[in-house]
This record gives sequence, structure tokens and C-alpha cells, in this order.
Amino acid sequence: MPLIGPLVRIEALAFGGDGVGRLPGGKAVFVGGSAPGDEVRVRLLEEKPSVAFGEIEALVTAAPERVAPRCPVADRCGGCTWQHLPVDVQRAWKHRLIERELTRRGLGGDGVPGAMACGPEFGHRTRTRLHRRGVDLGTLPRRSHRVIPLQACPILAPELEAFALALAVHLRAAPPFDAEVELYVDADGRRGMSVEPAGRPPLGFWDQVAGELGVTALRVKGARPEGVRGREVLTEVSGSRRLGFEPGVFVQTTRVGNALLVAEALGMAGEGATFAEVYAGIGNFTVHLAERYGRGSASEGSRTSAAWLGRNLAGSPSVSTHAEQDDASARRLTSGAPVDLLLADPPRAGMKPLEPLFERVPPRRVVMVSCHPMAAVRDLERLAQRGYRLERLTPIDLFPQTDHLEVAASLVLGR
Repeated sequence: MPLIGPLVRIEALAFGGDGVGRLPGGKAVFVGGSAPGDEVRVRLLEEKPSVAFGEIEALVTAAPERVAPRCPVADRCGGCTWQHLPVDVQRAWKHRLIERELTRRGLGGDGVPGAMACGPEFGHRTRTRLHRRGVDLGTLPRRSHRVIPLQACPILAPELEAFALALAVHLRAAPPFDAEVELYVDADGRRGMSVEPAGRPPLGFWDQVAGELGVTALRVKGARPEGVRGREVLTEVSGSRRLGFEPGVFVQTTRVGNALLVAEALGMAGEGATFAEVYAGIGNFTVHLAERYGRGSASEGSRTSAAWLGRNLAGSPSVSTHAEQDDASARRLTSGAPVDLLLADPPRAGMKPLEPLFERVPPRRVVMVSCHPMAAVRDLERLAQRGYRLERLTPIDLFPQTDHLEVAASLVLGR
């Protein structure tokens, strides 16, 4: 069958993972799995008035920097968007993209952004989310809900990969049903598992699986009674501190990467009299701020995570903890005096709900950690309009082989 897609030269990469080129008429087209320098025939999937989206129908000329992915299903799996590029090329593009967005908004320059902090290329993830469809456990392709059965995953830490493969083999012999499964290997090498079954959860089945695979802590969401099943909870590390948690709450996916993140954020935070933290999770940053500041508060929207936040801060009576959403945090904090530091690790939606705080009692310093560069840039722009000066921004490559980028930024009030 002859190829009919237009011939496109890929000129750049974009956050989101796609390569970017132009159709013969000049319209920009985003092409998944492509690399700058590729010449590709593009199968168009969606076309809008100003932009189009497509996939590679045929690779006519490969970019000089292309490499063979280590994973045999990298071109189909939705997890690793850039495994066809060397990691130094990936990082150069990430730095270029965040620098471009900062410059466009008048936020760059004077060493901003700074040099990228980097972890290992492969074998770094200590938490992963997999999908069971029918009898197969695996990953999802882009734009599809059909599972790619798990055979190997080089971005997982070896101990987590072994756990995931053992579970995949175990489930292949079980009756078919659908479920979302999150797996952990904690700082002590113990296994944790959180399961979200579709429909009525077969709780006894998962209890048996956990026992046979040596799972320390299991949570089956929706089961009654719901709770952590097993003798012990799990443990993560944050710098020199150990934090307890249970399956189903958020912890960073990479232990080495989290160490980079904590070191960078704390280097920006400094010391002072008062602090407030929002989106605090289980206390990844809070336990350190409690040692550096005279008093403070920390809030978290997930009640389960907030409970662990309180436990992990049990030895810090000068810090109050609050199970509340960000808008409630903003209302509470606006009723007091300005704090020396606000540390925020917002979700992808960003910090817009905190606007009343910056309007009425603006913190003297803000440290923001973000997993979404475009949301981070929007937040930084709003803070600049409130009179904050961007002092430092460090890109942190927590997720090599993907387009994802974490950033840590510090701002001070006043020009």
C-alpha cells in the first residue's frame, strides 16, 4: 500500500513529548515518537485551524542523534516518550524549552534557569503504576486503552522490576478482570501494593497474592473494611529523615531524584522565624523546615496523606498540620501575619487558588516545586505581577527518557 502522508521535517521538540514540524502548507504539526532532524511521512490523526497532530507513518530519513531504545516496546508504550534520543540530548532540549518559556514572559536571564540537576538514566523508579486488562498486566500505549503486557522495564529499579514481573506472571493464571495497580519498593526493600479494581474488588484474592509475593503492605481501594493490610507500613527517606507512608498515598517515583529535589528546595528555603507549606504530602520538605524555622504550619488536601504528615511530624510541636484543600489554606493563612517562607509543591493545575494569600499577606520568600513546567511558568508570571523577583530556578531531571521535567524556583518579595 503506497504511503500517502505528507513529508515533514521535524525541527524541534515540545513539552508533551512530540516532535514539531510543518505541513506543506505551513501549519505546525506535532508528531509523536519523532526527533529533530527526522524526515517522516505523517499520518494525520487530528487537524485544527492552526495546528495538526499526527504519528509517524514512515521514517524516511533518521535524525543523526537517533538511538535504538533500550526497551523493545518504547515506540508503543506511553511511558518513555524520548527513549529514542540520548539522555544528554533530552536534557539539552528540556533546558532549552524551559529557558524559552521563561524568556517569553520576561522571567529569564541572570543565570535563570540554572544548570540542570540530574539523576541516573535508567533503573531509577521505585514506584510504578500498571494496568490489568483481562489477564494481562502492563502499560498503556499512547491514545489507547489496550495493555502492552509487561516483559521488562529498564526505567524501573531492579528490585521493583522483579516485583512487577513476578506479579505479571502471577496474574496471568488468574481469572480475567480489570484493575489499576501501583507497586512500591520502599527504602528498606519492602514491597507495597495499592489496587483499584474495576467493579467489586476481590479482596481475598489480593490478600492471597500479597502473601505469596511477600508484600508488606496492601491497600485495596473500595474494599470494606478498607485499610492497610499487613504487619508494617512502608518507609521512605528524605535527606537524613525517614518518613512513614502507606500504599495509595503520594511519594516521589524515584528515590535518587527525590534526594536532588529536597536538597535543591531546602537550599532555596534557607532559615527564618515562620513558614507555611501547602501541598505538603507526607512531609517530604516539612520535616526539614520544622528544624530550621521557629514555628510553622503545613497543609495537605488528601486526608490520608495529612494523617501521615502529622505522624511524621510528631516530634515537632511547633508545626501545626491541617487536612484541607488549597483554597482553605489560603483563607487560613490570610487571617494571620505574613510568613518568612511559603513552600508549595502544587499539582499540575498550579497555585491559582492561593492568589488571595499573595494579595493580602504576601510571604517574604516563596519556594515553589513543580512537576509541570508550563504550569510553573504561569505561576511565576503571576507572582512577578505581584511584586516578586525570580531569584533562582533549577530544572531537575527526575524522569529521564520522558519529556517530563521538575523545576524548583525561589522568589523574593520586592524588586
